[in-house]
Amino acid sequence: MKKELAQQVEHILRVCGGLLDHTVGLMKDHASEEEQLKYRDAAAHVFGELLCDLVFRIYHEHPELD
Repeated sequence: MKKELAQQVEHILRVCGGLLDHTVGLMKDHASEEEQLKYRDAAAHVFGELLCDLVFRIYHEHPELD
């Protein structure tokens, strides 16, 4: 992947991670404790996949972006 594309994708993935984190906060404020825990666990799984499968690949190819 070219560096310019990697920078754009990395930025978008960081924004996605931030939005996902924001949804966890919304659940904390408005959902039952059981719903919060289920959602938090699912969001953690998605966030882990996002980082491990996508962002880390970019950093492996372009370590200067980390």
